[in-house]
Amino acid sequence: VVLATGIGGLALQVSVPMVLRRAVDRSLGELDGSAALDDLRWHVILLVFMATAAFALRFTYRYLLFSTACRIETDLRDAIYQHLTRLSFSFYDRVAAGEVISRANSDIRSIQLLLAFGPLAGLSVVSLLMALGFMLSIHVPLTLVTVSTMPLVFVLGQKLRDRVFPLSWVTQGRMAEVAMVVDE
Repeated sequence: VVLATGIGGLALQVSVPMVLRRAVDRSLGELDGSAALDDLRWHVILLVFMATAAFALRFTYRYLLFSTACRIETDLRDAIYQHLTRLSFSFYDRVAAGEVISRANSDIRSIQLLLAFGPLAGLSVVSLLMALGFMLSIHVPLTLVTVSTMPLVFVLGQKLRDRVFPLSWVTQGRMAEVAMVVDE
């Protein structure tokens, strides 16, 4: 159900430019007078319906996706809590409790983000491929000019990731220190 709503919303979103192209082409070329106006009205009604349906499908997709990810996160937290309460006191003498809590929280949060945003990223790739196919069907040279900026965006994204990722490790370490002080 989740995947069907996501792909349905994406298909509606990507097909909007095709409807716009058809509306403009028909109203400027094929029809004149009141026939063009009537045709344009039907296209506007169709676009409003498509926008409403796409919104409803995307909302449902994201709601189901994030609620599932949060339920799994809660189940994981419960399982880890149950496991941590069964560990012996000697384990907590060897390992700082703050570090265990910080790492567990970080790992569970990473899993939750993967479950929530992983499918969204996959849907973005599908959207890119659909849009690229549509653009290629309209005008190949213009599509190539548009796509030529993608390597630059990729390189900038990698540089940003290389700056931000080490900071997340520092943040996790400091959160472990705070949790350890609070625990003591």
